[in-house]
Amino acid sequence: MSEFIIVGQSLISDMKQYLKGQPPEVIGIVLTELSATFLASYAPELRAEQCELLCKAIKELTPVIVSEMVECGIVPDDWSNVTLH
Repeated sequence: MSEFIIVGQSLISDMKQYLKGQPPEVIGIVLTELSATFLASYAPELRAEQCELLCKAIKELTPVIVSEMVECGIVPDDWSNVTLH
């Protein structure tokens, strides 16, 4: 496993503790700031492509996270049936 993945997973674990129980609006503010920082770290000519890749990754990962949330009783079972287009 790459060092980037190990460090990233550690940071995600820490952030989940801070964001646990926060409303989606608060999480959205945090993620928007972090996403903008991520995109700003790329050269201007690469930002649009990186934004598309980020959105694609989010769409692919969302069903996995929803399943985990359903299993933990955080969201209703029927939320698993909704997909992002």
